[in-house]
Amino acid sequence: MKRPTGTVLIFSLMILSIIIILTEQLIRSVMVGSSFTKAMINREHSEMLALGGINLAIAQLTFDKDDEKNKTNAANQDTSKTSPGAESSSDKEKMPPIKKFVLNLISNLNRLQIFDLDAKIDGIFGQIKICITSEHGKININEAFDFKKQEFKKEYQLLLGSIEMHGKIPQGEFIKRITEFLKKRNKKLYDVTELIDVPGLEHLDAFYSPPKLNAKGNSVPNDDVALQDIFTVWTDNEKIDPLLLSDSLCAILGLRRPRADDQNKQKDRFNKVAEAFEESWGKNWDENWKHLQGLYDNKPKVLNNIKDLLVEKFDPKVYSVLSCAMVENVEQRLLAIIKEVEEKQPDDEKKETMEIKVADKQTTENSQIQQSNEKADKKGKKIFKIVRLYWL
Repeated sequence: MKRPTGTVLIFSLMILSIIIILTEQLIRSVMVGSSFTKAMINREHSEMLALGGINLAIAQLTFDKDDEKNKTNAANQDTSKTSPGAESSSDKEKMPPIKKFVLNLISNLNRLQIFDLDAKIDGIFGQIKICITSEHGKININEAFDFKKQEFKKEYQLLLGSIEMHGKIPQGEFIKRITEFLKKRNKKLYDVTELIDVPGLEHLDAFYSPPKLNAKGNSVPNDDVALQDIFTVWTDNEKIDPLLLSDSLCAILGLRRPRADDQNKQKDRFNKVAEAFEESWGKNWDENWKHLQGLYDNKPKVLNNIKDLLVEKFDPKVYSVLSCAMVENVEQRLLAIIKEVEEKQPDDEKKETMEIKVADKQTTENSQIQQSNEKADKKGKKIFKIVRLYWL
């Protein structure tokens, strides 16, 4: 019996087709898996870099007043020993540490800082962008709203009542919506993002986006405001620091808003403000606001009505840090609220107290006084603590 010759050929072609299909699927799955693995690795790297951006911000914001006094005294001694003709340092180097800190702060506040990473130096190719804003330049909504009277305090009614966004929110609607929300809630906010649930405010951004250059490379200010850039819940009181105003609060007060290239184009302005800086400005903002016109161009019209809301002493402790990191087109963004706190020191003096044995009553009293003085002089180290972290 003869077998059909075409059967073997057809069977062979079928086997080859199956092998080709399986091989193609295997190659495709390997390629997909490889690209997915690479993307996950880049994602992990960008997450670590984004967290590293917080450390960059903390390094810029760390300032010890006690250390500043020691450096200032040492600098004064060195200056007295140096001949007048030997001075060749720049203006910034001649500044006291507090003024250097202020200069660096106001130059970068509400603006992006970009750090490009090189694999030869940093171990990885990537980019980190950070934007620092001060919570002391925002309105503490829990302190601004009087929960007993169920209304905003008069000074804040003037500020918030003027908010208007063409095509989105008419004037007076913003404060009306938030007042109704807080009346129903009848307790303080735990987080500013809770305002997202306020009816009528869904068009507003929750988080702040710093200004950028437009497509033509020109620097333009932001058009909108963000809830997290207007309000805060992290400061200890209702006071606002005019030196550290947020971008959105500048818009509300009718002041000049930050621009992306201010670090380069406004250097002279920032230097003048820092050189004139005094911690006593807050005692008379009517007189001392002239020093801030280098930042804001003019004086707010409602200054006389909100003077009681402005700080009397420069002492910022709470900041927001927006950190964006990119590794091979994979980007991770986060927002951290950081607060300066005093690190607790272990109480080592209990053992010393147990070992003290004195027979004379006067000696005992002197010993106790000496111990209390030593304990008072022993201050904890100031550190920054992350109190809230948002992955955006």
